Amino acid sequence: MKIFNDKTVVFLGRLGSMPQKLAKQEVERRGGRTQRSISPDTDFVVVGHFAYRLLDGGRLQWKLDQADAASARCISENQFLALSELREIDEPEKTLSVESLAAQAGLDATIVAQIVLFDVIEPNEGWCSFRDVVAAKEAARLIGQGASIAEIVAGNLALQRNPNEQPQNLAQVHLTRSEPDGLVMKIGEKLAELDGQIVASLLTVPEWSDWRNATVCWVHSVYVEPGARRKGVFSTMYRHLRERVEASADLAGLRLYTEHNNHTAKSVYESLGMSRERYLLYEWLAGETD
Repeated sequence: MKIFNDKTVVFLGRLGSMPQKLAKQEVERRGGRTQRSISPDTDFVVVGHFAYRLLDGGRLQWKLDQADAASARCISENQFLALSELREIDEPEKTLSVESLAAQAGLDATIVAQIVLFDVIEPNEGWCSFRDVVAAKEAARLIGQGASIAEIVAGNLALQRNPNEQPQNLAQVHLTRSEPDGLVMKIGEKLAELDGQIVASLLTVPEWSDWRNATVCWVHSVYVEPGARRKGVFSTMYRHLRERVEASADLAGLRLYTEHNNHTAKSVYESLGMSRERYLLYEWLAGETD
């Protein structure tokens, strides 16, 4: 695609997908040129994902106003990747206009323009998908809770970049805002604090108990980043699960297993009110020596 041929491009903020130096090389490979600051000669302004740090204090808006005065086209990082053919897009059907999305989500045009620039929603030629609508409504709900656009973008970016999970976005998760932690994420039975990155994950698996005539939730796997341990992260996740069990007529309780010599974990589980049961675990795994 020759869209950048003989065009001048300016990058705002750090990109999440590649170093800015490489992005500039991609522009030059396509016959374009780059410059450090916006001028009357600027054709494109690419807003990097980490430019959300310029939102506070109006610094980003000042630069966008410069771009508008220069009649430059402002595009998001993902749009840049798509136009450069550096990103394969699994494009969902887009049947709703940006204006209709804004009305459904209860967002004004300025906020919609901001979340488009940071790929929270990704319209194509002014049309949006159902996924975009969900993400926009989630953004509106978080704004109602007092979250800033910068917080929402940072949370969405953390979901996309989390190394321990498949990439997610705001349409696939449930975030909420609490003091003093900021944004907190809920994905099904998972809960993790967000401060620029996801620090923990927890997976539960339901099991029907014929003895209890109810479903028991097994805590199947837990991971907390080393730097976030001993700060009550797991305790917060566990209490969240316990509250959901207590509020449900279909769930009987929580279960998990741990290694015999993991004394630290056993101490934590017991301090949270879990009891050590009489069961032993037996298993047979195909392919292993008997």
